[in-house]
Amino acid sequence: MADQAGMGGKFNAQECVRMDSLKCVSKPQEKALLYMQKKDLQGFTDFINTQEVEDGAGELTHWINQPVDEEGANLVEIAVRDGLLGELRALLGCGARIDLVGAGSGLTPLHVAVKHNRNNILKLLIESRPEVDINIVSSSFTGGYTPLHTAAEINNIQALQFILQHDDVDVDAKDIRGSVTPLLLAVKGKHIQAARCLIENGGNLDHKAGPKTIRQHIISDLPDLQLPIEVKRSRALNLEVVDNIFMLLKNTELGSTEYSAQFGQFKTYMSCFRKVSEQDMVKVVYLACEKGLWEHISLLLENKINPDCCPHGILEAGFYGHFKVLEIFKKFGANFGISKEKETLLHRVLRMEYQNRNKEDFEKCLKVLIGNPQDRVGLCMKRLINRMDGFGNTALHYATQYWTQITVRELLELGANIGMKNEWGELPISRIRPDTMEQFLDDFCLTSSGDIVQENFQITFRYDFLAPNEDALPEKFRGRNLEDAKENLIIDKDIGERRAALPETEPLWYMSRSKEHRFLLKHPVITSFLWYKWGRLRTYFNRNLRY
Repeated sequence: MADQAGMGGKFNAQECVRMDSLKCVSKPQEKALLYMQKKDLQGFTDFINTQEVEDGAGELTHWINQPVDEEGANLVEIAVRDGLLGELRALLGCGARIDLVGAGSGLTPLHVAVKHNRNNILKLLIESRPEVDINIVSSSFTGGYTPLHTAAEINNIQALQFILQHDDVDVDAKDIRGSVTPLLLAVKGKHIQAARCLIENGGNLDHKAGPKTIRQHIISDLPDLQLPIEVKRSRALNLEVVDNIFMLLKNTELGSTEYSAQFGQFKTYMSCFRKVSEQDMVKVVYLACEKGLWEHISLLLENKINPDCCPHGILEAGFYGHFKVLEIFKKFGANFGISKEKETLLHRVLRMEYQNRNKEDFEKCLKVLIGNPQDRVGLCMKRLINRMDGFGNTALHYATQYWTQITVRELLELGANIGMKNEWGELPISRIRPDTMEQFLDDFCLTSSGDIVQENFQITFRYDFLAPNEDALPEKFRGRNLEDAKENLIIDKDIGERRAALPETEPLWYMSRSKEHRFLLKHPVITSFLWYKWGRLRTYFNRNLRY
């Protein structure tokens, strides 16, 4: 009994120490790391085997994929580095990512496994996640190497041979500078067996690295390697790589059970992108935009595809409501000021013309475009806000037809003009509720600063909705010497040239005819605008009256 009590007391003490240690950390990844450091596999497995982890482990932002130690390594990288096979199996089983680059090391788990000669772990990683690109690259500050680079550099023959067994490996992958291949590293490191293995698997001897080819480097740096060497496994360039990528995307659908495998295959194809022209990839980008394959587009742009190579693809994304595609293009600095047959991206989103539309998706698209009026895309939308499409409709025309008054208000604040007529003579003001217009005038167009009883008190009026910035107007109201608007031309006294007259007072005329809107004519913003207009016109009016 005494022995049992003693054993029980010892067990309880250890358990208390462990629980006290866990109380000292607040983040779940730190608690998981503590289990790993104590080599408590059972505790670690129980801690991460939850529904919350299984549901979110595939996300980059999930805690199981976040950096946890001082070097910026996550749990998977630590398990690989320290050879914790049991913990690694548990992490792979719950869905933790293995394609993330460590913040401190600049390496992915595949690179770490090769670097530390964890060849059994390398095999486990690749076989458990076949969708992960075998040619995945490390960070720029580590040279942008693939796992094959790393294996050749440190002469890890077992890892080298295992990687070369895969058909999709790029034996001539280049580093971030575009000059260093795995074969060059093997030659410079005087690793005869590694160099021979790479050449037998199709390594290019005529690749130029600096002033010399690899063949010349072998002669000078590795004379013991006797050439020629028989190529046992040729890896000739697939000249139809673009067509293969296109057909793969054609069969890929978001949310399908085969999506992950198809995306992995796409990443493999992209390793060959350096060998095809960007112009050939336009149809691939367009198809990805049409189908909403935002991960594919992100990978394309990360591979230095010009985000402006396929402007019509961005318009297609707007037509279908693919907001994530627009987010990716926004992230990579694409030009959103494009148009097709006078139809802008803003027109396409606001029309919601896609038959199987989901309004929530289009609302998210609009948020990408005008969510922040001061960012690059928001400023671009300000310039497009009053552009007319083929029917003479502005963005405000469509907003008043299909969207809520909240959206109408947002467009008004962006500078939308309420008096632009479409082909049928319709003005946007006719569909704007009077209370919406009144609140807009009160809150946005009439602002004050200073104390009302002090001399520094100021009132500021905004007239964007009547007389917007010239850059935001349709062509016929912007240029000089316009031939297509002769019936509506005035002389600009500042520049001595003719311009089209702005439709500033036409919406006010409509307000005067509408019983619901008529009271707005007494608003200080409207009366002050009319006063300024009269100040500019009265000289000509009185002169004509006397005449």
